[in-house]
Amino acid sequence: MSTPAQPAAKPPNISEVLLRILLQQYFIARTDHGEPFAAARSAPSVMIRFRGNGGLRQQLAAAMFRATGKAATSNALTDVLNTAEGIASGWQQPVTPHLRIAEHHGALFLDLGRADGATVHLWPGGWQVVTRPPVLFARTAMTGELPVPVSGGSLDGTRDLINVRGHNEWALYIACRVASLFPGITHPVELFSGMAGSAKTATTRNTANWVDPSEVMIPVPRDGRTWAAIAGSRYVLPVDNVSYIPPWWSDLLCKAASGDGWVDRALYTDGDVYVSKFLAVILLNGITFGALRGDLADRIVGHVLVRPPSYRSDDELDRQWAMTHPASLGWLLDRAAETYADMALMMPPQESDRLARFAQIVRCLDSRWGTNAVSAWRQGKADVLEDVADSDPVAVALRASVHGPVIMTATELLAMLTARGDLEPNGKFAWTPKTLSEHMDRSLAALGSLGWQVWKSREGHARTRVWNIVSPGWAHDGARWVAQR
Repeated sequence: MSTPAQPAAKPPNISEVLLRILLQQYFIARTDHGEPFAAARSAPSVMIRFRGNGGLRQQLAAAMFRATGKAATSNALTDVLNTAEGIASGWQQPVTPHLRIAEHHGALFLDLGRADGATVHLWPGGWQVVTRPPVLFARTAMTGELPVPVSGGSLDGTRDLINVRGHNEWALYIACRVASLFPGITHPVELFSGMAGSAKTATTRNTANWVDPSEVMIPVPRDGRTWAAIAGSRYVLPVDNVSYIPPWWSDLLCKAASGDGWVDRALYTDGDVYVSKFLAVILLNGITFGALRGDLADRIVGHVLVRPPSYRSDDELDRQWAMTHPASLGWLLDRAAETYADMALMMPPQESDRLARFAQIVRCLDSRWGTNAVSAWRQGKADVLEDVADSDPVAVALRASVHGPVIMTATELLAMLTARGDLEPNGKFAWTPKTLSEHMDRSLAALGSLGWQVWKSREGHARTRVWNIVSPGWAHDGARWVAQR
C-alpha cells in the first residue's frame, strides 16, 4: 500500500523572508536618544537609520530582490520595520553614535566614511587603520569618503593649496587641524579673512575636507532650526562668504564649538520634540564679519590669507588636492599622535579659559617646532577684533569721544556721544540707553584688543549702574588714574 504524498511545504511569505534577512545581516539597537537603528554585521560600526536615503527600508528591499528576484511590498517592509522597532525598544544598553570622530578609552577613532567601515585608530604616539572599531558612527548626506591615509605621509603638494604664510601662522593653522581630531574639547571658531583674490573659499573648503570631506560648502543659515539641522549633519562646518553674524547665530556658534544641541517641537506633531546634538569645528570665511559678541570673540582664531602667486582653476586645485590628500592626511595623523603623547605628559590645564585644551595643543606644537603660534593666535585675534571695532558704531564713537578715564551712566554716555555727533542715528532702531549698553557689551572684546578698559559697576548710595571707560595710555597707581608717558 503506497504512502500518501505529503503536501508541499508552504513557501515563506515576503514578510518572513524580510525578517530572516534582517536578523541574519543586521544588528538592531537604539541610541541614547531612543532612536532605533541597524548596523550591518559586515560593518558594525556604521549606524543605519530605519528610513531615508540609504536607510534600512531601502537596504532590505534591495536584499530581498537579490535573494529572491522578487520585489518587497510596502506592507511587508512596514511590518518588518515595526518589528525591528520593537526589538530596538527592548534593547537594554543604548549606544551613542558619533559623527566622523569619537573618543573611546583613551584612544581616538576617525571614520573614513567607507562602505567597509574602515576607521583610523589613533592613540598617544601612533595610529593604524582598523575595520571593526569599538564605537558607532552616524553618517549623513554630508558625510564624504576620506582616502586611506599614507603612513609616514608628507605635505608635498598640499602646502601650496593653503594660503597661510609665516612660520608662526602656519603652526597655528596646523594646531587647529590637530585640535579638530580631538573630540570633546571646545574648539576655536576659525575666521579666514583676506583681500579679494586670496582664495578664501578654496582654502576653507580644503581645510574642511582634510578630515571631513563633503561636496558642498555651507551657506549662511536663515534661522536657528536650519543651523541646527546643518550642524547635526557634519563634523567640520565650513560657512562661505560671511559678512554679518546676528546675535542668535553667534550664540549657536558658541554652543556648536563647545558641544551642545537644539531642542524644538517636532514638525507636524503636538507634543513630540526634535533634538539635534552637535559638537563641531567651525570655519567661517569673509572679508569682514561685522560686530562680534563677547562669547564668540573669546573663541576666535584668525587666519589672514594672502593672494597666491598665480591663479589656478578650481579643477586644477581639486585634482592636486585629490592626489596629495592621502599623504597629507597621514602626515596630520602623525602630528596628532605626537601631540596626544605630549599632552599625556602635561598637567591638566589649570586656567579657566574655555580654550585651555586647545592652548595645550598650540604649546605642544610650539615646543616641537620652535615656533610661537601662541603669539600668532593673539595677534590674529587682535587683528580680527580691530576690524570689528572699526565697523562697530559704538566702538568708533567711544574712540572719538573719550580720551581718558570716565564714569557715566548709559543715559549720560548716550547724551555725550549724540551731542558731539560721534554716534549717528541708526536707521534700524532708535538709540536708547538700553540699546547703547547692549552694543557696549558686544564691543568689549574688540575695545579690549585696542587697549581700552571698559566695565560696569554700581556707584553711590543709590547703587546706580555706571560704565567705567578708560582709553589706552592710562594706568591706575592704586589711588587714581595716571596718564602714561
